[in-house]
Amino acid sequence: MIQPTSTTLPSRLRRRRGCKRLGAAPHSASAVVVCALLCLSAVGPEARASRPTTPSAGGGPTEAIVLEKLWSVGDGPGEEKLVCTVDTMLAASSSNKQFYVGPTCLRGQVAALDAGGNLTGFIGSEGQGPGELEAVATIFVDRRDQLHVFQIPRGHTVFGSDHQFVRSFQRWPLPGWAVFLDGGTSVRNLLLKTPDRVGKPLSIVDDSTNELLLSFGEDVTAVVDASDNGGQFRSISAGQGTSYWSAKPFDYALQQWDASGRELRTLVRQPEWWIRKPGYGTTWLRDIRVDGNLVWTLSIVPTFDGESPGKVGKGPGLNNYFDTVFEVLALDTEQLVATTRTDVVFSRWVGDLVFSHRDLEEGIVAMDVWRAHLSGSTGLELATSKWRRIR
Repeated sequence: MIQPTSTTLPSRLRRRRGCKRLGAAPHSASAVVVCALLCLSAVGPEARASRPTTPSAGGGPTEAIVLEKLWSVGDGPGEEKLVCTVDTMLAASSSNKQFYVGPTCLRGQVAALDAGGNLTGFIGSEGQGPGELEAVATIFVDRRDQLHVFQIPRGHTVFGSDHQFVRSFQRWPLPGWAVFLDGGTSVRNLLLKTPDRVGKPLSIVDDSTNELLLSFGEDVTAVVDASDNGGQFRSISAGQGTSYWSAKPFDYALQQWDASGRELRTLVRQPEWWIRKPGYGTTWLRDIRVDGNLVWTLSIVPTFDGESPGKVGKGPGLNNYFDTVFEVLALDTEQLVATTRTDVVFSRWVGDLVFSHRDLEEGIVAMDVWRAHLSGSTGLELATSKWRRIR
């Protein structure tokens, strides 16, 4: 049985700790992916205290980021097959009344949960026919509450809000992110290596026909391969109106695009906690969420300070090397509103919710679902910002 809990994670001071040296140098995309996979392993059921990061000079954020744990899945009787690995994803309907978990340990099936995280059934079955699934990789829900199940290497199956099969495709590579917009299109990060697509990691796809309408997001560093700057790992969020935002994972940079793929602005940040040291791991901007005038960022951060490798981490398992830093930026003033660092390693945003994974024992993983929100004053009139607009 799923046991909902409610825990508030306040902000207060904590010290950084050392960790063992990571084996791979992070300058290659594959090495950073290794670091990213490690960071998705879970820590404990409760977070330690989080630490607000203060700007280097002048004023600072006046808001507090509150992380409230709502419920868990995978740690109750009979739930050991729901959360198979730390790659298991969470998706939600527009009203958060229906949740989906996949991939599960049941091949070809996605679990359906109610608003409280209670299992209500399974969607799909193993196979290659209509409504059947193979190697489920990631899941998303569009604005019509249809469930999109992407499978390795190119499968894409759609189920309606009633969980009935709608259609399937076999064409484009597996996307790391997909944001579904009004009008039946989606923005995805696709690793396409054709000459006309290299260096353009973002693509707009017609969801009814699966036709690729546009590729954009040029990166001058991607001379040979769109993955040179983590193109296939760029997180995407719908913005205001018809615009979208994307984040470069290995540089703290946010880019806004219009419906035609034209860059509107780029915001970059160089915080004190951002670590990029060859041989010891790197910080990774994992996901972003745009909510009206605010953009929320979720970054995975090595626990060491970049100068002291070889120290013991914060606990057993590979995930003792990583923390999570949340930050909130006001788009109208382009200033920092709030920032918090926590021991819990989070995976992705699902609307205003965010989820993390937790190791229970060897080969058994649970998922915790949290709500993130701001408390305190509006925090928009700040004296100092470490963001800068470069174009």
